[in-house]
Amino acid sequence: MNHRDGTPSTLLIVLFLGAALVTGCTAGSPADAGPTASAGPTDPTSGSPPSPVDPSGDTDELDGPIPSSGTEGPSLPPAGGAASPGETAAAGVQVGDTGSPCPLPVTLTAARDWEVTDVTDLQLVLHGLVPLCELHGRHAGVFGSIRVNSPADPGLGAAAALDAYAAEEVEGRPEIAEVLVDGRPAVEMSLSRAGEWNRTERALAVETEEGTIVITLTGLDQADFESSLPAYRLALNTLRVTGRPG
Repeated sequence: MNHRDGTPSTLLIVLFLGAALVTGCTAGSPADAGPTASAGPTDPTSGSPPSPVDPSGDTDELDGPIPSSGTEGPSLPPAGGAASPGETAAAGVQVGDTGSPCPLPVTLTAARDWEVTDVTDLQLVLHGLVPLCELHGRHAGVFGSIRVNSPADPGLGAAAALDAYAAEEVEGRPEIAEVLVDGRPAVEMSLSRAGEWNRTERALAVETEEGTIVITLTGLDQADFESSLPAYRLALNTLRVTGRPG
């Protein structure tokens, strides 16, 4: 009898355990629901999500002006003389007019204590130019020379005459500037003469009714060249075209 009375109790326990097992299987674990969506990376400095990137590649930082790369080539210095201001020598004698040592289709002023000599009798040709008159600074303590020349080819204009002057023994590329002389267009050049010369030179060419005239500046060395620049500026600043020998 006691055996019969225990059977219902045993059945109830079995049924309860089975129901618990079924409930546990159907409920599942949190991992069964799949991974949760990530909030995405955050900015380490602000703790907020990073700004979305424009697919085109544009960003707010590039909307402003692009900074300079700093690689712009150095600009070339002016040729000098009439093309740039500077110290000018004290005036000496007038050259080129009637009664001066050199009859020329131009007039100019030599620096004080500079010697003026007519050199047409020498019949020289120097770098495509024929010297007509020389202004030398030896008596002023400067071994520099300013020459008034005509092209060896009398038919050359101002630019062509300077091209001929710079056609040989030149290091690098000459610097060229267009200037006005006595209201006329002229061309000025600065160059480095290579080889045995190894010096800087200046030249200015202007066309006259009697042909092209080229004014050149040279020095025994670079120091004398630079010491002669004030006399060269004086010559160019006082250069006047008369169109006929004085």
